[in-house]
Formats: sequence, structure tokens, C-alpha cells
Amino acid sequence: MAAVCPPSLLRFDAAALNAVFAKLGQKAGPSWNISGDPCTGAATDNTNIDNSDIFKAAIKCEVCTGGNTSVCRITRLKIYALDAVGPIPEELRNLTALTNLDLGQNYLTGPLPSFIGELTDMQYMTFGINALSGPVPKELGNLKNLIRL
Repeated sequence: MAAVCPPSLLRFDAAALNAVFAKLGQKAGPSWNISGDPCTGAATDNTNIDNSDIFKAAIKCEVCTGGNTSVCRITRLKIYALDAVGPIPEELRNLTALTNLDLGQNYLTGPLPSFIGELTDMQYMTFGINALSGPVPKELGNLKNLIRL
């Protein structure tokens, strides 16, 4: 059974997603609905976004129910090999339902931020082939569901 979440969370997720893309100098694909519900099409169907050069920027959403409406939360974010530049954006912390994050093969710099430890549903994270530096934050210990880093 799907989790219950209010529609305001979807708007919050969409705003956070747009902010993350903007900070990394990226633009959502033409098929993405960035002004409303980004959880449509490939974000909610059985499309496999892993190990695919077709989907270098992609999201997956979990459909939730809320009264008479159906809303979604962004659970997976992939910004892979898109020459994203800069530090990992603070706005990422607002995607609180993330379980899978792939920021591999970009030009990300600076430390792995401690706020990543707030994303307590996280199971898989990929940051490889970037220019990150500094220690691994102790807050990663908060990720009790983490399977792979």
C-alpha cells in the first residue's frame, strides 16, 4: 500500500528539484513537467533509468495516496555524466524521500555535505568520478537503510 502524503510535499519536491538543477547548471529535459508535477511519464512507470545513457538526468517517484487525489514523492535522482559543476547543492536536503542518489561522473567539488545524513530513507548513493574532497561526514552514520555508498 502506498504511503499517504499531502499535495504540498509534491510542490516542495518540485521546487527542490528545480533548485538542485539550477545550482548544478543543469536543465530538466523537455519532457519533464518542471512547473507542476514532475512525477509523470518515465518517473512513475517501469522505465529503467539505471545503467542507461539515455537517462543521464532522471527521477523516479513513489506514488502516494492522499484523500481523493494521488500525489508522488521523488525517491530517486540521477544527474550522471552531465558535467554538473560546483558543490553538492544544499537544496538536495529538501528531497527527504530520496532512497537513491546518483551524482556520479560530474565536476562536483568540495566536501560531501553533512546534511546528507538527514536523508534517512537513503539506500544507494553514488558520487564517484568527481572532484569531492575532505572527510566523510560522521552524519552518514544516521543512514540506517544505506546499502551502498
